[in-house]
Amino acid sequence: MKCAWSRLSLAATLVAGLAPQAFAAPTFRGWPRLEGGAALPACQQALALGRAAYTSPDLNLLGRLTLPAAFPSDLTFVTSGEPSADGDGLMVDPAAFSTLREANEKAAARIYWQKVPNPGPRIVIGRTPFTWQGDAFYTFLIDAQTPAKALWEVLDSTEPDGGPIKSVTGGFRWSPPIVLHDKTTRSDWVLIRGEPYELLGAWRVLAPQTGATALCTVRFAPPFRSAPSLLPSEVRRFAALLDDALGPGLDEGTLHPTAAIRLAISIKWANAALRPWALVDDAYNSRAAIDAGLRTWAQGVPARTSVRSAIAAQWPKAEAALQRFYSETYGVRPQIARHMSRFALDTIYRGTFTFSRANTSDPDPLPRTANPWPTDVR
Repeated sequence: MKCAWSRLSLAATLVAGLAPQAFAAPTFRGWPRLEGGAALPACQQALALGRAAYTSPDLNLLGRLTLPAAFPSDLTFVTSGEPSADGDGLMVDPAAFSTLREANEKAAARIYWQKVPNPGPRIVIGRTPFTWQGDAFYTFLIDAQTPAKALWEVLDSTEPDGGPIKSVTGGFRWSPPIVLHDKTTRSDWVLIRGEPYELLGAWRVLAPQTGATALCTVRFAPPFRSAPSLLPSEVRRFAALLDDALGPGLDEGTLHPTAAIRLAISIKWANAALRPWALVDDAYNSRAAIDAGLRTWAQGVPARTSVRSAIAAQWPKAEAALQRFYSETYGVRPQIARHMSRFALDTIYRGTFTFSRANTSDPDPLPRTANPWPTDVR
């Protein structure tokens, strides 16, 4: 399989009359929100699924999709988040899709071919090996008479989107599409979720009859420049200081470890603002170990000492500001807001840095602190 193209590193309808609230209650701050297609059943269903994902404790919005009871659509193609019969973490309904493989390659490209297309184009999903970070997925809506051979030629080319058959997602995506079949209308629709490197990336709903033009978009956040910009200025300053200490991460090869950390921390800051219940204590080190590691890192280097001192001085200001933010924005009790503020800053601080346990007194495994956010506030 030829992959000469490149891309930025992963690190660097509802039953008529049935409202979305039947599946998930609106979130506290009004997110997610539907943009367009309010009267369309597929869009109402997508919004319901988006609300369920948003209010879940999952770190991001790309986890395994579980349909609520009595949901009007069935899943026919979806990522499972775990090994499956397909062998690639996908759940593919064999009644809806055939899995095609190239005979001359043991573990390379695959085509998921819709067996019986709806009136209109056939849904075809192409998958090609890309990098150690994952495979590339292409979603096509093609004429029902187009043979599979034409799709193999597309995937085998060095520019899969450069010919007459183009993906409806504008190129490849890391995140696989999700295909659903509405049991009432007997029609299919496609859910295109955000990418792993996007912060609360929007979801788009496509239908074979409308091609690449989205029926609607489910948005999970207001426009923002960076995740910390959603929070008070004192917290933004604290976030900037942590980022200064993390460093630029130059010349780190293809693994981009610093970029990966920076992305993970950005997701945590976005959750701290919009989905505080989704913050998880998953840091490698204790706070004492991080403090000691940064002390050693800064020793004898004035610029580093200044950053380390500024972090310590800014911490109580950021904690107080974040406590006010939680009280005023979500209406939680002061004690809950205080505990959550401490938990959020501690978790993000410890997640920003990693020091070898061989040089610390941290136990293995490290004890974890539970998220103190109340389960009835979303």
